[in-house]
Amino acid sequence: MINLAELSDSELAAHISAAMAEFQRRLNTPKPVEHNAAAPAPEAPIAKPKRPVKTPAEADQRFVRACLRLLRSQGYIKAADKDRYREIVKKHPRWTKINGYPDTLRGSTANHWLDFNNPLDDK
Repeated sequence: MINLAELSDSELAAHISAAMAEFQRRLNTPKPVEHNAAAPAPEAPIAKPKRPVKTPAEADQRFVRACLRLLRSQGYIKAADKDRYREIVKKHPRWTKINGYPDTLRGSTANHWLDFNNPLDDK
């Protein structure tokens, strides 16, 4: 160990500059990655490829949106139209979920959808 108190000013400056040069060299060199032999290196998680969303035909999309407009305006929706809406939604569940549409126009599901999609919010 070097006793710094016994060094002259020029010797101390030389040691400091040598230490700084060594420190700078260590900063600039890449450090090797140390692997523990007992623990295997962690593997990157494999992301699942996203499936494309199967969308209904354009006419069916317009029909679904028209039913939702009627529901929001508290218009009358025929039972046959509610059944057709349900068939479209059953065939395309991911599309329905992505768009935030209810899975049926009957009962509390439609009422909950109305609570969160208030027609007054659009104005």
